[in-house]
Amino acid sequence: MIKKRRKYPLKLKKAHALLRRLHPLHPTRLEIEEDLKKNHAGFRGEKELDYHLGFLPQDDYFIYQGLQLPGFQIDCLVLCSRFAVIIESKNFSGTLTFDSSSHQFYRTKDNQKEGFPDPILQAKRHKIKLQKWLTTHKLKPLPIQTLISIAFPTTIIETDNSNYHLFETVTHAERIPDKIAALFSFYPEVSLSPYHLKKWNDTLLTEDQAEKFDALAFYQIKPTDFTQGISCRTCYHNPMKRIYGKWKCPGCQATSRKAHVGPILDHLLLVNQLTNQDAQRLLHFSTTYTVSRLLSAMKLPFTGDNKGRVYYYPY
Repeated sequence: MIKKRRKYPLKLKKAHALLRRLHPLHPTRLEIEEDLKKNHAGFRGEKELDYHLGFLPQDDYFIYQGLQLPGFQIDCLVLCSRFAVIIESKNFSGTLTFDSSSHQFYRTKDNQKEGFPDPILQAKRHKIKLQKWLTTHKLKPLPIQTLISIAFPTTIIETDNSNYHLFETVTHAERIPDKIAALFSFYPEVSLSPYHLKKWNDTLLTEDQAEKFDALAFYQIKPTDFTQGISCRTCYHNPMKRIYGKWKCPGCQATSRKAHVGPILDHLLLVNQLTNQDAQRLLHFSTTYTVSRLLSAMKLPFTGDNKGRVYYYPY
């Protein structure tokens, strides 16, 4: 059964928010768009793995998607009473080559080669870290295996003849359940009693950390780089005007009662907090009372009262 479900990555949320708040000609925009494309491909590969793991007998396995333990992150951990499996998910198109002589991993696509970090080495390092983590938390050890999930069967996996054992570890996502079933037969002895299995589960869930990513620091962007005002979603005119309880576009005359919600949530997601004065600058609207009502209606978490009130993102 799934003990921890994968969430939509914070990196993707913040990348989308940045692109909505930055000017189309901002110098960092292309870098953000490229990172968004890569990270979205990675997330898609992880979801493909999640889908195929759904075919495992749910009563036999605990599945932890996107596990964030102190100091390392595991794309997926499968745990049962006999063993645990660390699964690294990769979403590459083209032809993947694991070169045993040069110890390199590269992708060939459109007649061009591009090197990447070796996912097998990554998985081995995560195994070492997990073993140390078990010792630190005094959990009963059990056999730990690693698998590399290649998202889609259209991706070709190649290696030299002397490295045929590679395919014991590297396979397409649709084959992962078969690999785990084979491990279940390979390890017939129970390593964890129900008590120790519960202790493993409780400790994993307790130690799992929320994803952290400071997009502004990473891309060296300041809040002053954000566009101010509300852009019309119909014709993109900026700013919309507040008239009789609605936001109205001077360009196409479109109206909306909720046009302020998106910009405020984007700001909170990226900057982490917002005051009434911040909101006035953001919305291009300088009526303190009305802005206070708009913020209160959003039912955001806050600290302080009156002029000292600070609002936060509703995680």
